[in-house]
Amino acid sequence: MKIGVIGLGLIGASLARGWVKSGREVLGWDLDPEVMSAGKDLAAYTEVLTKQNAKELDMLVVALTPQATVNVWKEWAPYLRKGTVVCDIAGTKRYVVEQAALLAEQYPHLYWICTHPMAGREYSGIKHSQVGLFDKSTLLVVPVAAPKEVVKATVKLFLELGFGKSVYTTAPEHDRIIAFTSQLAHIVSNAYILSETATEQRGFSAGSFRDMTRVARINAPMWSELFVENRDHLVPQIDELIAHLTNMRDAIQLGDRATIEQYLKKGNARKILVDRQNRGKD
Repeated sequence: MKIGVIGLGLIGASLARGWVKSGREVLGWDLDPEVMSAGKDLAAYTEVLTKQNAKELDMLVVALTPQATVNVWKEWAPYLRKGTVVCDIAGTKRYVVEQAALLAEQYPHLYWICTHPMAGREYSGIKHSQVGLFDKSTLLVVPVAAPKEVVKATVKLFLELGFGKSVYTTAPEHDRIIAFTSQLAHIVSNAYILSETATEQRGFSAGSFRDMTRVARINAPMWSELFVENRDHLVPQIDELIAHLTNMRDAIQLGDRATIEQYLKKGNARKILVDRQNRGKD
């Protein structure tokens, strides 16, 4: 089993390091020579991926932004042998799935499966990659053009990295839900930390401030692409949040404790419900 990984950033390098540790042959490649050097030191690959040895791959994972992923797919697909599984890990799915379907028509001898590991850190880059990054996390899977047995085997290969479970979804459903669970959270964190009071927080902050601001450390080029690509789902989520904030602000300004308490109780009940659902309880 030979796995190719293109894009040795936080997610790509963490995947690659995990597979190397599990005894897999991993052929790695990144555009940045310094990243390749770091990858060698961190055992993120066992061999450098080239156009010549790409024909030996059983699976190619491209760990880049959606647009870059598709560009790399188009560049490398001609060098892959029959039966190679081609994957991505992009944070939005409609564009990459659409392009994967088109490429599947052009390269019917390849298998196309889109994935999204629901894991990450507030830091980016290979130096922050971790072998155990995916422990107990969820792998979202959008099969595009592959037999069920190939999809199952591919998911199993990812799960050996410590994923707690896999969830099959569609590209539209993925992008609709991810707008709330991931993208909106990053926007809120970023907007919150922009307050001038943030620079005065030392000695006055604890867990709430830390948790609220963690994902404000962000890869701006990557996330701006994801936000714009998913704007039809993300903008309504922002609008709904603004409406809730406005209602709460107005109640506070009026000194309307009854309305404030109602909002807080409603939010508390929703949090309890969500936590119960995450534990698998009705």
